[in-house]
Amino acid sequence: MGAKRWDRQKLLYDAGAGAFKDREQAASDSLNAQNDLKTAQGHVTAARNRLRASVGKSDAEIAKFEGTHYVDRVLTGAPTQSPGVPPGAIVREGDGTMTAWVTSDGKRVGKRRVKVGLQQDGFAQIVGGR
Repeated sequence: MGAKRWDRQKLLYDAGAGAFKDREQAASDSLNAQNDLKTAQGHVTAARNRLRASVGKSDAEIAKFEGTHYVDRVLTGAPTQSPGVPPGAIVREGDGTMTAWVTSDGKRVGKRRVKVGLQQDGFAQIVGGR
C-alpha cells in the first residue's frame, strides 16, 4: 500500500498537482511499511525455529500448523522425581544460599546446601544439593 501511495504522490508532484511534503511523507511511509514487513518476517522465522528446535516439529508439520492452527501433539519430558519438604525446613543463609537439615538414619542430622524448585501443596521441591 505504501508503494502505491508513493507512486501516486510522485505522479501528482511531477504533474504539478501535489505538494513536495506529501511526496516525501509517502516515501517515508513506504519505507516504514517495508521495514515492518521485514520485522514481521523475522518474527515468523523465529517462531518456526522455536517450533523446530524446542518441540521437534518438521517443516511439513509447521506448514500444516500455519494453515490449520491445529497442533496434534506435543511431546514433553518425563516428570522429574525429587523430594519435597515443608517450606519452613529450608533456611536462607546470609550469603543467599538455601540450606536444609537432613538425616539418613533418623538419629544424626546434617546441614546441606540445597536448590529449591517449585512450591506446591505445602511443600518445596528440592531440585539439587550437596
